[in-house]
Amino acid sequence: LKNFAKQAPNDRFAEKMSPFLAKAKSECEIIEKMHNTMNARWDSLRKYYSFDPKKYNLEAFFRDLKLFKEQYEKVIHDLEKAQEAKEREEQRKRRVPLKPLQPGITASPLSHNVAIEGILKTGKQDSGVVDEIEKILEAGCLDGGERRTPRRTPRTRVDPMLNHNYYFMDIDVNT
Repeated sequence: LKNFAKQAPNDRFAEKMSPFLAKAKSECEIIEKMHNTMNARWDSLRKYYSFDPKKYNLEAFFRDLKLFKEQYEKVIHDLEKAQEAKEREEQRKRRVPLKPLQPGITASPLSHNVAIEGILKTGKQDSGVVDEIEKILEAGCLDGGERRTPRRTPRTRVDPMLNHNYYFMDIDVNT
């Protein structure tokens, strides 16, 4: 703008560019200060980690730093999971198993049959089978807990086209 000469009588270049020039100079000074600060911090970081900037550039350094951070977080997460698993295992070992209410009877239906077979005696010297069953029922061994009604099978809808022979219908194409 120092060497500017008007090209025409209505040329307003100088009056429009003067405010822009002042604003651009102030912004350029701010950016230069930020750039110098960034370079100074990069130099101090480079000296702290003691590497040569010609052999190990900025992108490689930050890529390695990011990789280290991700691996470190993964290890911390894995250690926390292992600690939780160890605590659950210790709690499981400390837990006292529940004692059955009636010592000769088990809760599972498969082992329940085995327990009944052991109780039921049908030898000639013993009383009859009916008497043994009555004793078992009175003792409460067979409370009927495992008797369940079977579930209904869902009805499937049948396509009416499959039940009837509509496949061979005469269709008049001309209509």
